[in-house]
Amino acid sequence: MFDIIHLNRTVVPNILFDRLVFLQGDDYMNKVCGSNLSKRRYINRRRRQMIFRRTAMIAAIIISTITLIGASRIITHAESSNEPHYYKYYTSVIVMPGDTLPSIAEAYGDNYDSLEAHVSEIMFSNHLSDPVVYPGTSLIVPYYSSEFVN
Repeated sequence: MFDIIHLNRTVVPNILFDRLVFLQGDDYMNKVCGSNLSKRRYINRRRRQMIFRRTAMIAAIIISTITLIGASRIITHAESSNEPHYYKYYTSVIVMPGDTLPSIAEAYGDNYDSLEAHVSEIMFSNHLSDPVVYPGTSLIVPYYSSEFVN
């Protein structure tokens, strides 16, 4: 995979040695490293420094990416808060003479897509199979409001 250079019994991968010579220069390495042991220590120290710098760079990139993603989510959430938020509530209604399910749904269904959708939800909430209601019957009617009630 790599060419191997023998430096007086010290085996150094060619790519690492070339990088060291390129970064510091051949004269610098000969001045600093007198013996084979000091050359080996110098090469190992430089290798550890490069590994540390590479690891620190990768960690910095990961942390900055996570920070940017978090910031974009906060900004997106802040921009969407201008729209009104609706809460779902339920109320109890006593059916009066002349009331029908559509008329009750129309009275409480401002935020539904259609009148039929609200009527079917009232029927589901009250376990009704038929849309006919009789006076005096108590119904649970779902509705939406922008006010939050504890």
